[in-house]
Amino acid sequence: TIRGWALWAAIVILCREILVSGLREYLAELRVSVPVTALAKWKTFLQLLAVGFLIAGEAGDLILPWASAISQKLKIGALANLIVPYPTRGEAGKRAAGAFYTPTLFAPRTRRLVRLLARFG
Repeated sequence: TIRGWALWAAIVILCREILVSGLREYLAELRVSVPVTALAKWKTFLQLLAVGFLIAGEAGDLILPWASAISQKLKIGALANLIVPYPTRGEAGKRAAGAFYTPTLFAPRTRRLVRLLARFG
């Protein structure tokens, strides 16, 4: 959980970003252009990424597999087949994906299909 000085750092960063966004919107209405440099974009990206890590805290290893699957437009079965090099709390997500398929895999209809296919192979 985010607390202490990390909380204040996150609040300052987020308030500044909101203030700058509001100022840009106000100046856009006045037809005043405020150019943005590539360095400023990188700084903002890194700051907001850091805030995301501060907020996520120890939940990062739970969020990462699901965020990766969503961004890659993978199906839930891809998480069930995921093998990580070390055990993490993210394994809970993998087990949830496996549990999702358990009723289907052991249903009578699926067992009949497997027996039928086994005769051919």
